[in-house]
Amino acid sequence: MENQEKIEEQMVEELERLRQKAAELESKLGHKSNEEQDTIQRDISDCKLMENNLRANKEKYMHLVQHAPAGIYEIDFIKEKFISVNDVMCQYLGYTREELLSINPFDILAEESKSHFRQRLSNAFAGEKVPETAEFKVIGKDNREFWALINVGYIYGNQAPSRATVVAHDITEHKKLRAALSQQKKRLEEQLHFSNALNRIAETIIHNEDTQKILDDMAAIIGETIAVDRSLIYDIDFKQHQIKGISEWLNPNSDGITATKDTYNLDVFINTSKYMLEQRKWTESHVDDISPYAAKDGSGELLHGLMKIKSGLCFPFAFRNQAYYCLVFNQISYRRRWREEEINFINAAATQMEIAIQKIRIQNGQRHAEKALLKSESLYRTIFENTGTATSIAGIDTILSLVNTEFEKLSGYTKKELEGIKSWTSFVLKEDLERLNNYHHLRMLSPHEAPDKFEFRFVNKAGEVRNVLMTLAQIPGTLMHLSSFLDITEIKHFQQEMSRLERLNLVGQMAAGIGHEVRNPMTTVRGFLQMFRGKSHLAIYKSHFDLMIDELDRANSIITHFLSLAQY
Repeated sequence: MENQEKIEEQMVEELERLRQKAAELESKLGHKSNEEQDTIQRDISDCKLMENNLRANKEKYMHLVQHAPAGIYEIDFIKEKFISVNDVMCQYLGYTREELLSINPFDILAEESKSHFRQRLSNAFAGEKVPETAEFKVIGKDNREFWALINVGYIYGNQAPSRATVVAHDITEHKKLRAALSQQKKRLEEQLHFSNALNRIAETIIHNEDTQKILDDMAAIIGETIAVDRSLIYDIDFKQHQIKGISEWLNPNSDGITATKDTYNLDVFINTSKYMLEQRKWTESHVDDISPYAAKDGSGELLHGLMKIKSGLCFPFAFRNQAYYCLVFNQISYRRRWREEEINFINAAATQMEIAIQKIRIQNGQRHAEKALLKSESLYRTIFENTGTATSIAGIDTILSLVNTEFEKLSGYTKKELEGIKSWTSFVLKEDLERLNNYHHLRMLSPHEAPDKFEFRFVNKAGEVRNVLMTLAQIPGTLMHLSSFLDITEIKHFQQEMSRLERLNLVGQMAAGIGHEVRNPMTTVRGFLQMFRGKSHLAIYKSHFDLMIDELDRANSIITHFLSLAQY
């Protein structure tokens, strides 16, 4: 980098050289011919012009240094003082120029930055190549700390740096932004890590049927994700007054971790267990900060003394009558605090575990129901086949597991084509499908709120659309539903015809009323025409009056006939 002092010295030397040359040329003017004098005069003018330009450039350079959008200053390393500073540097630090020129340049640096700068200077003195730019923490007059990106240009004397010109930029906001971005990246990476773990848990729930494997895999996934030494799942039951270990994972990368899964008497952890049951909140305990509940029932000594647990966390979930499940995490190797992000992840994982437990219960319930269904098959099949209406049995996936002969007739398919293959929703007209799907989902979430009887349009194999009334009932102890499909197409046609006749009857009644209203003024008009026809001075209009009376009588006859039809 070009040094300010060096540039100033060069400018001063150049100005002095130009002045000396101009003086020398002026001293020769009296001894030269006119032609030579003209040449010398031009040289003198050129020198003065160059001098003026150089002086202007120097002023521009000094103005640029003074008002550049960066702090610029010069340091004397030998005397350890500022040589010059610009206004921006004064603004950065909050000092006046006089104050800065009177203090040691190293005093504006924080301790770690001061050591860094001196090390760079030592390397430069040793002849090593030192990068021109570096970041330093700077301390202003009001003790305000800020970060500066400093570009140093060294001036060497006796083969060692004696002075330097420094350009400083305030990068505090940039550093904060960079730190925020780094922190955000770390949070996003952690969220992705947690998200991947939750996806693995979901896959475990979906793809496994074995209860113990589901629980073991979930304990392992959660333990690995939050990097604990031991992860366990307990079933805490107050009715049976016991804490039963149902799954345990030990970190293979942790030394000396032993299994602790067992069935314990509830009295051992009674206060902690009661707190979680009543408050439905998680609790933690540490070797140097024992939970008050663990301290009260004596389990703190067992956990942190005998079991040598440095930090422990208990997270209850899946509450039921006087019982719940609990995720337990042990840190043996070191003492740790549980961060909010980790607690949120554990909460999400516990929610998925609750789903897994529900799935296990559903599976067990399905197995029991299927056994009961097989036992009673001979009893209900006769009833099922002779209900007189199309009837089916389907599960929550809406696949028809069983249909009767009447359903075959209604659908146009054989049992072989239907059972275990087709969904009853495949027979629903497209315009009705969304409504029935909504009913189905509502029935899964809130059975009592979903309608158990509704109409829809049924499309059979031939494409014929029939109006059907579906009545649906859940088979006790199962997730299977018994459904009947009553063909009400003819009833719907009859209802439509009745509706049409009712509308015609209404029209007839309205017409009768209107007819009566029309006949009244007609009678009045006819009376007046008869009266006018008898007037002698209107005799010339008698034929007209007779014509009008005849027409009124004809209209009255039509209305009378219409009213007689309206009565039917």
